[in-house]
Amino acid sequence: MTLVWLAAALMTSHGLSHIVTIAIVWVRLARPLKRGDESAGPVTLIRPARGLDQGFTQTMGASFALDWEPGTQILFCVDDEDDPAVPELRRLIDAHPDADARLLIGRDHVSANPKLNNIVKGWNAATTPWIIVADSNVDLPRDFVARQFAEWRSDTGVVSQTAVGMEPDGFAGELECAFLNAMQARWLLAGDSIGLGFALGKSLMFNRALVDRAGGFAVLSNEAAEDIAATKMAWSLGLRARLAQKPLHHPVGRRRFADVWQRQLRWARLRRVGVPPAYAFEIFLGGLMPIAYATALAAAGYIPAPAAAAYALIWYGLEVLLTWRAGWPLSWATPFAFIARDLLVIPLWLAGLLGKGFRWRGNEMSTDRPTRSAKPTR
Repeated sequence: MTLVWLAAALMTSHGLSHIVTIAIVWVRLARPLKRGDESAGPVTLIRPARGLDQGFTQTMGASFALDWEPGTQILFCVDDEDDPAVPELRRLIDAHPDADARLLIGRDHVSANPKLNNIVKGWNAATTPWIIVADSNVDLPRDFVARQFAEWRSDTGVVSQTAVGMEPDGFAGELECAFLNAMQARWLLAGDSIGLGFALGKSLMFNRALVDRAGGFAVLSNEAAEDIAATKMAWSLGLRARLAQKPLHHPVGRRRFADVWQRQLRWARLRRVGVPPAYAFEIFLGGLMPIAYATALAAAGYIPAPAAAAYALIWYGLEVLLTWRAGWPLSWATPFAFIARDLLVIPLWLAGLLGKGFRWRGNEMSTDRPTRSAKPTR
């Protein structure tokens, strides 16, 4: 009987957390967008690139359409002259002669994180007190900078943004969106709404003076993932990491299932090492466990079988409703992608728990604490 009560309690608690997080995000996304105060001054936008991501011209071209009146310095950063991103970035810069935009090429080994090694030249070249780093695979809305400043307060150490998958092509793309949108973005936005914000590497806005106070750019290499390092940097100053009100759009396109698995595994292993308490909780995400509890209770005769079926329908129905309300990709395949995602939660969690290696943009990396080899200059 104790197991019955435990299963019922877990089924109920899972269901309540599912409803509450969806409700919080529903309300958050429905609020009018806020705009930051332009008296904050100009910003430097650093956009690292390696290869041509899905929708590369669209996402990187959006850098030139930002409507931040004080001005935006745009610095594209690439490791190698032979990178296929270089000709396209030069074309974009040439097409916008009035923009304060430059392409910086070269690799400075300041950490075990190749992304930081690419970014540091942009950090050194930045001429403004505010610096935003935005990945090449996210599309920036015109009011992107204003959205960041709208979240900056006196107790803020870094402002970031979640990203949601858009334009999936094929079921693996739908699966990628199922992970990114109704699961990861939902939980991150809900957490931020109650004061539990974590920075995400898709977009990071810093005040250079605060970063210098915390130890300088090199402090971002204290963790294998720069977003986790940025979050902990803010905490070390007694400040918070905040998320912008709405997510950025990440064009997904066609994916292979192996790509989806490897990407989620990389993030899982980084979170396991960087934020162990949050990672321990992740095994309970998704509908697999609570629906299994409901099915077991129905099989044992403790609840009617239709109640277990209704539980599952309501669970995924609420995710579909949030996806529709948020304007995220929604098709006949979406509910099946949710189910496939949830079937992968436990295997993915175990794989993240038991290993430390991962591959990122052609680089073999590890969750071992990185070693800094040099400090960047100013």
